[in-house]
Amino acid sequence: MRVFSLRLLVKCKCCLHTCWGDVARMKHHHAGTRENVIACTSVPDDVKDMFMKLLEDKEKVKETNRQDGFEEVDIQDKKGTLESFSYKGK
Repeated sequence: MRVFSLRLLVKCKCCLHTCWGDVARMKHHHAGTRENVIACTSVPDDVKDMFMKLLEDKEKVKETNRQDGFEEVDIQDKKGTLESFSYKGK
């Protein structure tokens, strides 16, 4: 991957595809996900699998870091009061 000085223009060393974007877009290009970029047709399978695993691991970390913001509270003993709902701030 070669990064040019003009804004964020990146070029794939495997297929010579050039696109505007950043490293994340090139990761999707090499993994073949077709997310905001065409898939690389020349990348070896082991490299493709490596980038796919990298993106999957990143998504798992995102999912575990995502917080709901609310927590369940037993309202049987506090029915109808403000204390029956609790908000957990970030």
